[in-house]
Amino acid sequence: MSPSSTNRVELPHSVHSPVPNATAIGKAAGDREIRVSVVLNRKTKLDIPSLKGRRLSRDEYAASYGASQKEFDAVQSFALANGLRVDAKKSGLLRRRVELRGPISAFNKAFGVDLHDYQSSGTSQKGTRFHAIAGSATVPERLCCALRFPRVPRSEDCGSLVRSPRWPSSFGAQRLGSP
Repeated sequence: MSPSSTNRVELPHSVHSPVPNATAIGKAAGDREIRVSVVLNRKTKLDIPSLKGRRLSRDEYAASYGASQKEFDAVQSFALANGLRVDAKKSGLLRRRVELRGPISAFNKAFGVDLHDYQSSGTSQKGTRFHAIAGSATVPERLCCALRFPRVPRSEDCGSLVRSPRWPSSFGAQRLGSP
């Protein structure tokens, strides 16, 4: 799917190989409602040894290691501009998570993807239906530094992503990051 905005970047870990032990059913219905968790970066890197056994209150942890309000607001604005809703009860700075809800068509547009339906043919979950993206996901460049992806080096000013030569291919259509 071609994203509508020009300055978009591919999300690390978002390129998908064909789903193993599954049969493609077809393109997911655009009006079906789904949810996606977007995980944000910490304000400050969590260095556990430097705490020297000191326990932090939830407020202290959130103030030092939670997500920034600016990045949270940027993701929320992006979601609303793309016809998605933010679940306030499941979103927050402490957990560094923005829970998005909306129709598949809105997610397809927002993340530049096409969700497809699959049915598992493996023995442990035979017949289970699920959806996954075909291709890779993209976001506006300004959001890329707000989102959390393991082992992704970033430039100091966060103006652009520093491309790593080896990004593993893994992406969950239900979760766009990692805690």
